[in-house]
Order: sequence, then C-alpha cells, then structure tokens
Amino acid sequence: MEKKAILEQAKAIACKRDNTKEDRSGVYLEQAEEILLNYLKEHPHDTEAWLMLMMIEWTPPLEDLERIIKWARAILAYDPTNAYAFLVLAEAHWFYGGITEDIYVQLDTAKNDDPNVMAMIEIAKAKYLEYKEGAEDEYERVLKKSIEYGPEQARNYHMLGKLYIKQGKIKEGEEVLKKGLENEEKAKLLYGDSEDEYDPTSLTQFLNEWYTGL
Repeated sequence: MEKKAILEQAKAIACKRDNTKEDRSGVYLEQAEEILLNYLKEHPHDTEAWLMLMMIEWTPPLEDLERIIKWARAILAYDPTNAYAFLVLAEAHWFYGGITEDIYVQLDTAKNDDPNVMAMIEIAKAKYLEYKEGAEDEYERVLKKSIEYGPEQARNYHMLGKLYIKQGKIKEGEEVLKKGLENEEKAKLLYGDSEDEYDPTSLTQFLNEWYTGL
C-alpha cells in the first residue's frame, strides 16, 4: 500500500466514532497508531507519519507524554532542526512539568520557511521564560519577535498584553490584548467554529490550540 493510502487509512480509523459519540475507550486511536507504527518500521524517516502518530497519541484517552517525547526525538535524530518536532516536544514537556533549559536552548536551532511556524517557536521559548526568575526582559523580547513573525496570531499578543498589565502599563497592555482578540475574531470569520469537526490527526489544530491561540 502506498504512503498516501496508509496515512488516509490511519486518519479514517482515528476519526471513527461509535454512534456519533467520541471513542472514549481509545480503541480506534490505538488501531490507527498500530498502522502508523508498522509503516514507520520500514520508513523511519517519514516525518509526516511521525507527526500524525504524535497527534493521535495526544488525543484523550491516550495522552502518553513519554511516548510523544520519544517520537519527537525520533524525528530530531535524523532532522535536528525540525520546528514541528520541537513544538510538539516543548509542549509535551510543558505538560510533563515544564520546558527544561536544554530544550529552551535547542529551540534556537529550529528552522522553518514559514514565519508563522517560527512565531510559534518563540511562543515555546516564552513558555519557558514565563516562569524563569529574572527573565522578564527576555520574555518580552521573544514575544515581540513572535509578533513580528506572526502578526495575525493571537497568543503572542495575549501573553505580551498580560505582561504589560502586570508591569503597570495598563493602556499599552489593553491595546495589545485587543489586537489579539481582533485576530481571534478574524480567524473565526474565516474558518468558522470547527469544534464539532475535531480531527485527532491534525497538526494544524494542535498548533492553533497550544501556540497560535486561533
């Protein structure tokens, strides 16, 4: 079976629902993972398949962060600057107890031709700096850089606006927050509310939920 057919098969199974209800047992998700894992044994450098596998594992009731971290590292072993792998890795660590300093340093090596992806890399850095003592100036810098890369995103504005308000710069903070809300509204007008069309294999939905804020 060709790659396209295998990925489509895995996606179709992962998206199956019993009687229009969510697959709460995770049976379909596990079946989809098995298809991808068997494929990856013969094609260990297929990044698209690895990313789909991680998105499925991120979906409740699976959510094994150790597996996700392991699979993200599998991509980085042959593609050490892959920005998508770094974004998944950073978020998994964030849920696991916090982004570590070594991952923060590694995020500087991430590369992607899409400036919106690089905006998310800066958000990943900000998630580390947000809780680091004495890093407020650097936190502001990476958020501003994220906005430069991704001026149509929302989370970068929200995080920066909250920082300004915390610093007592109320008017400036409110203006930045307003811009983030405007971007959210624009996204809703363009794409509608896709909550009822959740795709457990979608990298885009993952990135919008945890990084762009759209």
